[in-house]
Amino acid sequence: MKFIATILMMSFGFCSFAQIQSYLEGIVKDESTDEPIPFATVAIYQNGILKMGGETDLAGHYAIRNIDSGIYNVEFSYTGFQPKKIESVVLATGKWLKLDAKLQAARNQCCCGRCCAVYRYVPQAYKPFDLTSGTTFSSSDLRRMPFR
Repeated sequence: MKFIATILMMSFGFCSFAQIQSYLEGIVKDESTDEPIPFATVAIYQNGILKMGGETDLAGHYAIRNIDSGIYNVEFSYTGFQPKKIESVVLATGKWLKLDAKLQAARNQCCCGRCCAVYRYVPQAYKPFDLTSGTTFSSSDLRRMPFR
């Protein structure tokens, strides 16, 4: 009887622990075309520290489970788009939150989203190797070389 009571107590403990975690999901879309963005990155920060992250699927849908309750900043990013940060997202204990995002295409910005210099690549003129302008050695010069 004690064994059954112990197992029941442990199962209730695990069930209550599972409810402490929060759940975040949504869809990431292109703002101009309203098309979903596959493989976009979703990062969850708390006090400037990356806590969790995920990636969208082919339909632009993401789901991040087992998040501790608290206040977070959620950042959405994808190559060629301006990153979008949503601050002060409150995840309540054991609750589900739907958070969608629309990203704008980047215009004349660097890939990191910060101000940086943009350089234009200028190809160099091709110069073939000049194989005829070498030094000629005689057989006696070759015999006196140190590698011999």
